[in-house]
Parts: sequence; C-alpha cells; structure tokens
Amino acid sequence: MSIFSKSIPNNTLCLHHPSAAYALKVMFLPEALKVFKEMPQWNVVCFNAVLSGISQNGLPGEALKVHCLAVKLAVEFDVYVATSLVTVYSNCGDVSASEVFKEMPLKSVVSYNVFVSGLLQNGIPRLVLDVFKDMIMVGFLEVKPNSVTLVSARFACATLLYACFGRQVHGLALKFASYDEVILVTALVDMYSKCGCRHAAFNVFNAAEGNNRNLITWNSMISGMMLNAV
Repeated sequence: MSIFSKSIPNNTLCLHHPSAAYALKVMFLPEALKVFKEMPQWNVVCFNAVLSGISQNGLPGEALKVHCLAVKLAVEFDVYVATSLVTVYSNCGDVSASEVFKEMPLKSVVSYNVFVSGLLQNGIPRLVLDVFKDMIMVGFLEVKPNSVTLVSARFACATLLYACFGRQVHGLALKFASYDEVILVTALVDMYSKCGCRHAAFNVFNAAEGNNRNLITWNSMISGMMLNAV
C-alpha cells in the first residue's frame, strides 16, 4: 500500500483531510482513483477533486466511470459535479460535454463559461455563439454573463469575422459594467481589428484609460492597424 493510502484513511478522504483534493488532482491519481472507488461514502468535494485530476491527466475512460457513479448516487445534476464533468469531457475532446451541459437543470455562470471555453478549445466557435444567445434569452434573469463569458463570445466573433454580433457583445459589456476590465478591452480591440472595423477598434482603445490598457492591449491595437493597413 502506498504512503498516500496509509496516511489518509478511506473514510476520511475528501471529507476531512485538507490535502486530499491536491492528492487526487496531481500526485497520486492512479492510487487515488482506487481509493476513491473503495470509499464507503462520497460527497461533492470528492467528485470535484477526482474529476479535476482526471481532467488534468486526460483520461476520458475514468471520467465515464466516475460519471456513472455520480448517476448511481443521484448527484450527477449537482451544479458543481455537472460542471466538473463538462470540464473533464471538454478537456478530453469528448462530445459528452454537450450532453451533460444540456441536461443540467440548473446552470451557473461558471457552467456556461466552462462549456463555451471547451467549445473554443475544440474548435466549435459557432456553437459558442448559440450557447451565448441561449444564455441571454433563457437564463437572463438568473445567470448573467461576466467578463469571461464576454471574452469567449468575442473570441468566437473574431474567429468567424462576425462584426455585427461582436457589436452586440460590446453592448452587453457596457450594460454589465465589465467594460473597464483590461482583458475585455483588449479582446474588443482584437475582435474589431480582425473584423476589419479599425475605427471601432481605435475608439475602444482610445476610450480605455490607465489600468484598462496594458502591453497586450497596445500590441493588439498596433497589430490591428497593421492588419488593416493603417
């Protein structure tokens, strides 16, 4: 038996030991999976920790096993467990991420962000915009986009050269008071530049002041000007 198995009794793993999540995620994944499966009881922390480790190691087969256990214990629709499942499937390039996301009865902004990030990671920008529209139209009263959501939507617009949709993303950034974040300002400059809207890119850049512009923002503006032969 390993040091990990000896030092953390099965019935306390994830429930009381502060280093359990770290052990499950990084250093002892094969043994941690074995201990996890032999545990007499589980909680959401256990599932999230072991799924994080599986995600980092790219093991879709193990993700499916943990998913089946979550279904057996009726915790697969817990927003934290489901979001972790979306993360691991997305990182493994598994289409099951879409199925899990669609079946979630409750979705948080983190759930949306994880899913759209996975779609971008797997080269599906069109679906990102579909999900973004659903988020605005269906979940507007409960789930509002944050800067991470808006940057993902902006990236999809830039990839697809959808300037019109990008302007709507810009409008939402103003509405949700996220416009003052440097990452979003930079993303908007980059999007407008790639879509050939050099005046809009410059206006966003010029409106940003102080801490709302960094070296990357300046580089994006300069690259945009070169791209549009200014």
